[in-house]
Amino acid sequence: MALDKENFNALMLKGLRRAGETHSLDDVVQALHRGHMQMLYNADAAIVTQITQAPRKRVLDVFMALGELGAVAALSPDLIERARSAGAEFGRAYVRPGLVDPLKAMGWTSRGEVMFYELK
Repeated sequence: MALDKENFNALMLKGLRRAGETHSLDDVVQALHRGHMQMLYNADAAIVTQITQAPRKRVLDVFMALGELGAVAALSPDLIERARSAGAEFGRAYVRPGLVDPLKAMGWTSRGEVMFYELK
């Protein structure tokens, strides 16, 4: 599956819903244009990143990864280089449960789970 504009938009919208709808697709596009988010991509995948400057450390957060797992994995060297060039001490990502084992196989470590609760 090529990650064309239509597939990118559909996968991004699905991911944004899963992540709690904190951003719209337009929010992400605007953040990319302003340089507040960055994107790595190949023909079948994209990774959207965001640099977080905390009081003690700089982190490269993976905001969203889209596309085929193998193609996302192929972007790993670029992701590491992006983190290093940004002065990050480490990278992190909130991932859906089905990605935990594949990422562990690539050398990532799990440090917990993200839980949601509604304030209704």
